Amino acid sequence: MPPDCPRDTLTVLGGDNFQGRVREAARINVLCQPPHVLVSDAPWFAARLEQAGIPQARIMVDAKSRTTRQEMQMVDGYVRGKAPRSYCRRSRR
Repeated sequence: MPPDCPRDTLTVLGGDNFQGRVREAARINVLCQPPHVLVSDAPWFAARLEQAGIPQARIMVDAKSRTTRQEMQMVDGYVRGKAPRSYCRRSRR
């Protein structure tokens, strides 16, 4: 990972402007190639990230969070190394 990309996980939260979020995540992926991409929202959002060039094997999906607070709790648990309550690797089609 380049020195200006010090993190190993890119977190992409669900919400409005999903096309902009996908575009920015794809840009960061090209620049930094993070080994993990943590996605909060429905699995279709992860599918869009994959279509944008983020390797499927790097994508982890949290499909249970429904509010910003729940998303932050999920991210906090992931960062602290606690077993996340609900994330899974993207399954192959």
